[in-house]
Amino acid sequence: MRMIRYMMVMLIAIAASAVAERPAISPQEATLLEEASGIAATNEIAALELIESARGRGRAAAPVDYSAANLLAALGRYEEAEQAYRIALDKAPNFAQAQIGLARVLALLGRWAEAEALLRSRVAKEDVPVEHLLLYGNVLLEMNRTVSAETIFRRAALLDGDSRGALAGLARCFLAQQRWTESAALAEELVTRYPDEASYWRLLADTQLAQGNRQAAVIALEGAWRMGAADASVLLLLGELHVAADRADEAARVLNAATEKVAERPEDWLRLAESLVWAGLLEQVEDLLRRYAAEVDERPTRYFRTQARLAEQRDDAEAVREAYANWVRHDPVNREALLALGDWHAEREEWHRAETWYERSAQAHANDAAPWSRLARSALAREAYAQAESHLTRAHVLGGEESVERLLQQVRRLRALQDQD
Repeated sequence: MRMIRYMMVMLIAIAASAVAERPAISPQEATLLEEASGIAATNEIAALELIESARGRGRAAAPVDYSAANLLAALGRYEEAEQAYRIALDKAPNFAQAQIGLARVLALLGRWAEAEALLRSRVAKEDVPVEHLLLYGNVLLEMNRTVSAETIFRRAALLDGDSRGALAGLARCFLAQQRWTESAALAEELVTRYPDEASYWRLLADTQLAQGNRQAAVIALEGAWRMGAADASVLLLLGELHVAADRADEAARVLNAATEKVAERPEDWLRLAESLVWAGLLEQVEDLLRRYAAEVDERPTRYFRTQARLAEQRDDAEAVREAYANWVRHDPVNREALLALGDWHAEREEWHRAETWYERSAQAHANDAAPWSRLARSALAREAYAQAESHLTRAHVLGGEESVERLLQQVRRLRALQDQD
């Protein structure tokens, strides 16, 4: 997601450049596009409607489809933008700007291999624009081809020595290659030259975190906030770092600010909800989770974990059980949820129900010692010492923890006493 954010900042625009490369259009279409360009400055939807009226007549030139695709991309309607770019290319196969536009939306849709294939031949040309190199470098970086991406970003930097995109791309390449000193140096140069750009502060923090220097990352993110450059991503990460360090007051201060920054990104809603639960700030969590669930069809483990922790923080036992049960219905073999349901029943001395969940966990995770240890404790509570010894022996073989070995010795003594009776 972070790479896509970098790309959206760099790539989504209503392109008005490289007119010479465009196929010919009629005077009427030129007037239409000029009018649409003026409208788009304040109202992209109205501009799109104007262009679509021309496309609807069925004989629009390729640049009209291309302009519609740019507007669709700017509005985040990437699948529709892809279709419009392809229509433009059907009409004019050598329309370079449409090829680049198509590559952009393919990248934003996460279809990296298709984007790379489209861009490869274009970046081989000596007169390739810097923005095309930057797009190709980002695609390669997302495909984990960091050495190739570094080469492309260096080429972009040579073409335009002041290209912040090239420097940021190189910094991310160095970060991926664990070249910490080079990555940090470039990130520091970027925040010095462009202190109002949140993504560069985040890049500096990521470089510090990769080296295990959390305090330096906090300082960088706090610096972004003081400079007025902290976006939702910066504040969420800063809040998470404060939560992890048990700085509750600082976490509350940052997360409250993050609440005002998160926009229409469900991923941000979930991240904020997670951090708020950890910080014990529960007031907005339920609403954030509800909004997230309404927008996202496939809910990740983090969503169910946050639901369960919210219920635990509220000390609502039945809600805790229901949250973990929902989790298991979504993911029937999830280790954490199965063990938690077993623990819920064990806390109420409902041993047989607890063992049902522990056994399911043991079946799903055959090499995990945890369910066998829990089965042993349940058997021990029922004074079924032979069964407890069997389970602990299995757990000891799988895990070998010292605490399991000590408990196994105790159970063997208890069993010996029981046999004597």
